[in-house]
This record gives sequence, C-alpha cells and structure tokens, in this order.
Amino acid sequence: MLERETYSYTILRYVHDVMTGEFVNVGVVVHAASGLMSKFRLTYGRVSSVFPGLDEKAFKEALRSINNAIVKLEKSEKSAGFLQSSPDAMAFARKALVADDSSFQWSPPGSGVTRDASAILDQLYERFVARHEKHGVRRRDDADVWKPIREKLEELNVADRFHERTFRGSVEEITLEHTWKNGKWHAIHAVSLDLADADGVKAKAHRIRGHLDSVHDGLRDELALNLVLGQPSNPELMGAFDTARKILENAALRPKIVDEDGAGQLLAGLADEINAHDAEVRH
Repeated sequence: MLERETYSYTILRYVHDVMTGEFVNVGVVVHAASGLMSKFRLTYGRVSSVFPGLDEKAFKEALRSINNAIVKLEKSEKSAGFLQSSPDAMAFARKALVADDSSFQWSPPGSGVTRDASAILDQLYERFVARHEKHGVRRRDDADVWKPIREKLEELNVADRFHERTFRGSVEEITLEHTWKNGKWHAIHAVSLDLADADGVKAKAHRIRGHLDSVHDGLRDELALNLVLGQPSNPELMGAFDTARKILENAALRPKIVDEDGAGQLLAGLADEINAHDAEVRH
C-alpha cells in the first residue's frame, strides 16, 4: 500500500477583465513529496465562448510559456532533490509566473492528504477546469449586451454624443466608455450576467458593486450611472439574476438598473434630454 503524503495545489486562472474579476480556470499545479506535477487546458473553446474578444494567439502563447516553465521546474527541482523541502505548490507556481497585474493569476493554495498525488491532480483538474466545459454553449459578454444599445442610439441619432471618460475617487478610478454631460455626467454601461452558474452571477455583481463603492469615495463629479443588465441564457439562473440586480441597486453610486429588454425607454429618455439640451443651447 502506498504511503499517505501531504499535497498542496493552486489553480491557474485567466482573468479577462480586472474590473469585474471574472475568470476561467485553465490549469492546476500539485506538489507532494512524490513530485511536482501539473495539468493545463489544451482546448480553448470554453475560454473564447465566455470571452469572445479573447486574443487567442496571445492567450495560447502565455499559457504555453507557463506550462513549459512548470515542466522545467519539475525536472530541475527533482534532480536537485529539493521537492520535499519546498513549502507548497505556490512556491513553484510563482517561479513560473510571478504575482502581478497580468491576466493569469494563481488561486490561493489548497492542501490535503493522499496516497496517489497523480490521481489527485486528475481529480482537481476535473473539478476546477474540465467540468466547466460547455461545448456548443456561447455565453454573451458585456460587448454583446452593448451591441443593441449602440444600434438604438444610432437609430436615435445620438450615438456620437457619448464618449469615454475616467471618473476618479480618492482611492480608485473607473473608466466608462459611454458618457454624456448635461449639468451632471450621465453614463450607460452594459453588464452581462449570462454566466455558467448562480455563484458566478452573484460574484460578478459583488465585484462591480465593490468597485463602484470604492470609486464613490471622494468622487468629484456628479454621476448618473445607468447599468443595463443582460440576463442569463439559462432560465434556472433567474433567481441569481434577481439577487445580482438587488446587489447592484444598493451600490454607493445608486445606479439606475435596467434589464436589457427595457433599455429602449431609457435610451429614448436620454435622447430626449440630449435633443432638448441642444435646442436650449441653440436658442
């Protein structure tokens, strides 16, 4: 019978948008006395379906580089006899990829006891990476939710009136791509909550609210923020969607929350304000 041994692990995440913090797991690194081992995603359908704007070439090159660095570490550390003295998987992971602001990030380490570290690697990969594969399912991102909004603004002949602006608080800032000023700043921001599970829907709402709350502290500009929410394609997640809606409604900026199906009325109202403002300026 194999001896029981302690193991540690960390998950490699691809974080597509730092503001929302939404990520996809793309690999696992496991360390035990018996060896250092890793397993990384070889297909990219899941990642590109969640993030349609993904630079696939850059993504593949970066992931390949991390994978190669881990394999090289496994060989060099094993030949040097250092495996048993290293504290955990994170120590090796950070040699392959240092902690910085890049799109690839390591999860906090986990640990356990096993008689078969290689089997644990397969189990962790299945749990955190492979099980989330949804072949043939394309989920909408923020850009998908924004597209019909842009088309409606063009139809109303006011699309060119919205411009990007950065709003700064005392400790954080936020850049909104579609803003317009009439006494105070107005902004429209599309948020897709078409995610894989309920936890992801609520987590994205919490991340956005946290960012808005941080920007609100010390904000010098008066900002009327309109968030247009894209609903989940899975009807079973509508309960989580409703919870996410309430989370965002209570953000410090008190944004106006509009479901994508009701965005037409919001946009028509903004167009009327813009046209009235222009008429007042002319006269």
